[in-house]
Amino acid sequence: MNTLKLTLAAVAVTIAATSLASSANASRPATAAPHGEVCKGYLHSNVAKAKKLSKAKQRARRKWQTKAALVGLSYRKWDWAHVRHYDCTKKGKWHHCRAGGYPCYK
Repeated sequence: MNTLKLTLAAVAVTIAATSLASSANASRPATAAPHGEVCKGYLHSNVAKAKKLSKAKQRARRKWQTKAALVGLSYRKWDWAHVRHYDCTKKGKWHHCRAGGYPCYK
């Protein structure tokens, strides 16, 4: 199996695990992360679209941050999120990306 297939398989497993975790954590209060951060349930952004992959990821991050701010302004920092990842596809000239992760604050 080549590296791309292994990476895609790992992303699929991560998405499935975090989907299960998000439904389990949806009604739970904030929990402590390994380094003392307080985290909320898993969030993913709406789909962001751009011709450049980097721009699509940037837009997806912004959408994720907007959603995380609804949980609390302290949770909106992408760099503090746990299990951060992107789910991107390309259709024609356009990249479509979603950002996902557990919003945390320190």
